[in-house]
Amino acid sequence: IPAFGIPPEELVIDFEPDTFGHNRNIPEILNSGGVQYYYHCRGQIGENILYRWKAPSGRDIILYTDPFWYNADINSSTADHAPELARLTGGKTLLKVYGVGDHGGGPTRRDIGYLIEMNSWPLYPKFTFGRLKDYFAGTAVRKNSLPVLEGELNFIFDGCYTTQTRIKAGNRKSEVLMQEAEFFSAASLIAAGKEYPGTLFADAWKKVLFNQFHDIIPGSGVTETREYASALYQEVFAAAESARTLALQAISDTINTTPLFRNAVSTEGISTESRGEGAGAGYGQTGRGTGKERVYHIFNSLPWERREIVPITIWDYEGDFSQIAARDPAGKTLAIQAGEKGDYWGHSFNTLLTELAVPAGGYTSVIIEEKPDYIQKTAFINDIRLQRPDTFILENDLIRVTLNPLDGSIAAFIDKRSGADLTPPQSGIFRLAMESLYNGVADRAEGMSAWLIGRYKQITPITDGIEIVPQSHGPLRSAYKMSSRFGSNSVLEVIVSLESGSKRLQYDVTCDWREFGSADAGGVPNLHFYLPLAYKGAYRFDIPFGMTKRDPIDMDLPSESFVLAENPGGGASLALFSRDKYGFRCREDSVSLTLIRSAYDPDLTPETGRHRIAFAAAPFTGNAISNDALAKESLAYCHPLTVISGKNHGGNRTPAESLLELRSGSIVLSAVKRPETGGKRLLLRVYEIDGKTAQAEFKLGFIASAAYYTDATEREHLGDCGLKDDGRTLIFEVPPYGVRTVIVELRV
Repeated sequence: IPAFGIPPEELVIDFEPDTFGHNRNIPEILNSGGVQYYYHCRGQIGENILYRWKAPSGRDIILYTDPFWYNADINSSTADHAPELARLTGGKTLLKVYGVGDHGGGPTRRDIGYLIEMNSWPLYPKFTFGRLKDYFAGTAVRKNSLPVLEGELNFIFDGCYTTQTRIKAGNRKSEVLMQEAEFFSAASLIAAGKEYPGTLFADAWKKVLFNQFHDIIPGSGVTETREYASALYQEVFAAAESARTLALQAISDTINTTPLFRNAVSTEGISTESRGEGAGAGYGQTGRGTGKERVYHIFNSLPWERREIVPITIWDYEGDFSQIAARDPAGKTLAIQAGEKGDYWGHSFNTLLTELAVPAGGYTSVIIEEKPDYIQKTAFINDIRLQRPDTFILENDLIRVTLNPLDGSIAAFIDKRSGADLTPPQSGIFRLAMESLYNGVADRAEGMSAWLIGRYKQITPITDGIEIVPQSHGPLRSAYKMSSRFGSNSVLEVIVSLESGSKRLQYDVTCDWREFGSADAGGVPNLHFYLPLAYKGAYRFDIPFGMTKRDPIDMDLPSESFVLAENPGGGASLALFSRDKYGFRCREDSVSLTLIRSAYDPDLTPETGRHRIAFAAAPFTGNAISNDALAKESLAYCHPLTVISGKNHGGNRTPAESLLELRSGSIVLSAVKRPETGGKRLLLRVYEIDGKTAQAEFKLGFIASAAYYTDATEREHLGDCGLKDDGRTLIFEVPPYGVRTVIVELRV
């Protein structure tokens, strides 16, 4: 479909005049969509300005680094640099981007007049009005003689990895929700014949991408920018969550749940006036069941089986919740633990934690009921009889974390598989830093606070007056709540938790932020989580469609979702994962995550109010920690299992099924959706993560009649993929660090 009247085959240039960083996989990503040329301004200054930029996969594009700026003037000195530019580019045709306005703008009458006038000058270069494509086409004939550039083109404006935290969180949540909404909507198209909401998704994606515009997602916009972006995110959340919920309900309505109930015919215990059905709108998990025996369906958006702790919210339970039990589709009794309880808009709720395995890219079911052998027992009074010293320990089979009772810091972080203590005493603390007004990049005494993080000139650990209270302790989850006031009466509340079978120490933060930055106040307040290490790390960052290693440096660097501080000695290592932050600071012996910073221009008060932030630390063992293992841990953290309340009814699907399973291959499944041209088809986009040729094998929960490669724009048939097992297994090859898009035709 032509965009702005331009045929797709003409869209071969990526014009990025003012992007603040360029990850090393851009040539691979662009190449997969037919883009051949890249223009940029920031991020690279070198002897050459025209390169062949090569991705780790080997794919490349022609890159032009503007030696001047993207909105240059036209004047009598315009061609003075022509001899030097000819030497640097190796060509006689040179490029000049000019104009008035934002990022190039348009030529003025004066510009055009000057160019016409200078074209009449003797012994002066000739000027031609042309297109970027005309210039790049002239460079393509000598592509192989251009110098080769590898790696990323960074960094500039480190403040933009954190400034306007609500925009950063909105972007991350939008991407996660849209990814899951597309996957489950495609699954419900296959499993339940539900119409795929392609128009809704197209509109939502436009809003996400609009907010990824320069000066919106970096947080370098004015107050009105923030407010408008926040409204767009609300619309995206509504569209994605509604589509996901409706898709999951459509699938759950096809599940035959009747055999799961102990007495499928009887309505005993079911109240016709139950308040449970429909309760919980706006809370997170709504109720569709009634009575003492209820069914819940737990969905997994990732293509491998996951065994995790799942919280199930039970609304207006008619039975005795103290005698509750849970069982899986095979009738096996599940381990449970009571969680939060309370009231919400006239409805009571209880949260039940249970541990279960959820099939790859599919679902399982859980029955909640009173214990069949329930007998009322006498409750004995357990008054104060013994006293022990307070200890604050979180422990399971994988890790043991001791919290310092004085300040809530990590006193010890033991990886049980290696026996190593990965942190020194008083690690894992929240700190309030004051950033300097001056920054050498801007070379000014103050200003540009949204863009730049000044050096830390004062650091105050938030360790005084911290209250630590046990939040929950049981076989499935243990947690402590820490709270403190700091700064200008800001409030910090932190739930630190550890679940059975998990190596992630989780931090769920609520911060009522009341700090303000200004020149008068002396700088920018900065809240961050500081995690010193018991070793000097080498750092691996999560980037779009891959990972990269970076040297220790005392400035914030961007990551999609985590940083691994790899132990160069081969011992256990620590990784720090984030659900909604991007700015990590990695020095030789520490990792920190920037959480909130109160820049003051161009938005005077970008952060005032309440913020919810989630991150986690997890150990990894072995001398060669694979990118694949890191990616899976990050995806599992960022994509929690989803619970849907079900009902007692018949159906054509069993209570537990896998709809899409990745059986082999060091690849990450980036997207599953219906192709833009519609039909009974499925699109899978993957990338290889470990730098080796991967033979990807997917077990399909449906029957495919054909499968083939396509490009990222879904326009071309680029060769067939393999099918076996009567169309239920998909096999195709992905080159090292490559991105591949596959379309699967469904057998109707």
